[in-house]
Amino acid sequence: MLKICMSKNFRHSLKDSFGNGWIYNWHCVDHVDYKKNPRKRTIGYHKIFDKYQYFIRKFNSKNDGFYFHYHPHPIQKFANLCATRWIGPTDKLFQILNRRIIDRFWFPSVNRPGFQVCRPDSHWFLEQFIPFDYANLSKKKNTTSNSQFDVS
Repeated sequence: MLKICMSKNFRHSLKDSFGNGWIYNWHCVDHVDYKKNPRKRTIGYHKIFDKYQYFIRKFNSKNDGFYFHYHPHPIQKFANLCATRWIGPTDKLFQILNRRIIDRFWFPSVNRPGFQVCRPDSHWFLEQFIPFDYANLSKKKNTTSNSQFDVS
């Protein structure tokens, strides 16, 4: 699939108004510290990050964005379960980011949260370190509407 969607033929099959092909935004997660992995996810620091970096280099996709994705870790340490706590006893957030800085000389500017989780601890972290967050679904308020919530 990646070979197809990264190819020039595919990227340029539908061009934008400037005549450019597709640009992808890759948000890579590290699945680490799990005891059970029933869905056979790729486990390990940098495993997914390195795979997509390889494809970006291989296909000379220098305009693609490369960003951060984080899944909070469930207490049970099953890779197929979701959790919501970003900062706590089971989190690996700082470990993952520290390894990306030290091992790959990389730090994210954009985040996409796992499972659209938005909590006070995730807000605190993002406000301190990562300037852009896809979970911020705010939009300009419609001042012409009589309703408190515009559903248009």
